[in-house]
Amino acid sequence: MNDLLFEFNESEPYIFISYAHRDTDRVMPLINGLRELGFRVWFDAGIEVGSEWPAFIANHLRKCSCFIALLSHNYQSSKNCCQEISYALKKNRNIIPIYLEPVELEAGLDMQLSMLHALNHYGSDSQPLLKHLRSTASLQPCRGAAPKTSAPPPPPEPPKSPEKIPDPQTCCRQADKYYFGREVAQDYAEAVKWYRMGADQGYAKAQYNMGVCYENGKGVPKDCSIAAQWYRKAAEQGHVKAQCNLGYLYETGSGVQKLYSEAVMWYRKAAEQGHARAQHNLGVCYEFAKGVTKSYEEAVKWYRKAAEQDYVTSQSNLGYCYEAGNGVVKNYEEAARWYRKAADQGQDRGQCNLGYMYEVGHGVAQSYEEAVRWYRKSADQGYPRAQCNLAYMYEVGRGVAQSYEEAVRWYRKAADQNHTRAQCNLGYMYEVGHGVAQSYTEAVRWYRKAAEQGQARAQCNLGYMYDAGNGVPQDYAQAVYWYRKAVDQGYARAQCNLGYCYSKGNGVTQSSAEAVRLYRLAADQGDSVAQCNLGICYEQGKGITKDLTEAKKWYQKAADQGNTSAKNALKRLFG
Repeated sequence: MNDLLFEFNESEPYIFISYAHRDTDRVMPLINGLRELGFRVWFDAGIEVGSEWPAFIANHLRKCSCFIALLSHNYQSSKNCCQEISYALKKNRNIIPIYLEPVELEAGLDMQLSMLHALNHYGSDSQPLLKHLRSTASLQPCRGAAPKTSAPPPPPEPPKSPEKIPDPQTCCRQADKYYFGREVAQDYAEAVKWYRMGADQGYAKAQYNMGVCYENGKGVPKDCSIAAQWYRKAAEQGHVKAQCNLGYLYETGSGVQKLYSEAVMWYRKAAEQGHARAQHNLGVCYEFAKGVTKSYEEAVKWYRKAAEQDYVTSQSNLGYCYEAGNGVVKNYEEAARWYRKAADQGQDRGQCNLGYMYEVGHGVAQSYEEAVRWYRKSADQGYPRAQCNLAYMYEVGRGVAQSYEEAVRWYRKAADQNHTRAQCNLGYMYEVGHGVAQSYTEAVRWYRKAAEQGQARAQCNLGYMYDAGNGVPQDYAQAVYWYRKAVDQGYARAQCNLGYCYSKGNGVTQSSAEAVRLYRLAADQGDSVAQCNLGICYEQGKGITKDLTEAKKWYQKAADQGNTSAKNALKRLFG
């Protein structure tokens, strides 16, 4: 276990800083600023590069006089951070919430913090916030004499001769100080110098950290091939994170030749040591046949191992396996349970999938309101599928008051991220003028974006715009072109529309027999217009032998779905 940073006697009042380690670059200037003002601060800075720190800090929370929570999306998705703030609330600590970015907190936490005066720190300039904190009365007991200078202590001198090179553990600790900006100004290049000294002595942790620096371009030019060399040195000594990272480089072909078999080998080594991310990645390899024979059962096995360690992506993937019945017996209750675990950790995909379970009532009691709540959480994080689903709820008024304007707003957010269903739906809103001024030109533009990516409904709709001459010059050949693309994907309305083109000879050689074939394909999928048209063909003997019994059957199917033309035909023929 790495040492935590203390610069004062723990018997004196001090501030506990709670933050997500993924926000380190954002929070260190603020923490250093507090220290320069003479505040005694405690924060868990002694982490290994690329790792998460376990939540064994209740003792220091209990002793602190003031608790500052630096809130962000990363903070809310961190189980450790949530435990820290919950414990501080339970112990009635003096709490100052500081938002690093706009965050919608969980309802319970939001309610508890709503009575506190929160501060915002959205930018990179810490000085305005530090000026405010400097005069905050509740923090004054935690303040001693301000340092005489704001400059950091002089950095340790690197050794000048081989005889004076410190042991590798000392080198690594010195490197950590520079990497994280503890006690000295943050300096990645200096961190690399010290990591290299430890790595050259064969120290696996330092070799791994050298790999991290090269992979991410910290202190050295980004170079995944050199990263792979350092990861390999550490991995061959059994360093579990290096094994996982080396596997990832082989999986993605970053700095090495893409070799799924090598990726699997390294993932397995780390996974068998209990490394959650490696277990997840090995599960992905089994699910998608990367370097191994496809096996949903093996995928589920490894996803479960990682999910039980709270690895959020595995929880979501395991939920989907239960929802789809991949590698396990289909079980919506289990799917919802694992989606909820991922959603509760703030994962956007888990929140969206849980919302869908509530929308359709799979594994949970159907609740449009709950569906909307989870879609919104995910959508607020920018997840395009949730944005599209939330837009649809607004469009049809499920779980929220119907609002075409809100529907358009959310469809556009998802469409701008290239979500094809949202692009198609936004095109439809422009076509019919729901929530926006009607514009066939805009409708065509959005339909085309989705159609060119293979979205079948958009292809059909774009075909119709050419068929009708809406937003584009009428062009039956183009209409047929786009209808056929959707037909090739089995889209029923496109089958019906292309059938109509054949019946009239629009853009194709006229063929009643081909029209009947296409109508039947669509009618068998329940398309009421195709069912009515097929009834007409049987009634008139076009493309098929005249048969009033068959005509009545298809008219009735269409009429049962509310098709007015079919109802009139039945009345005309049979009274």
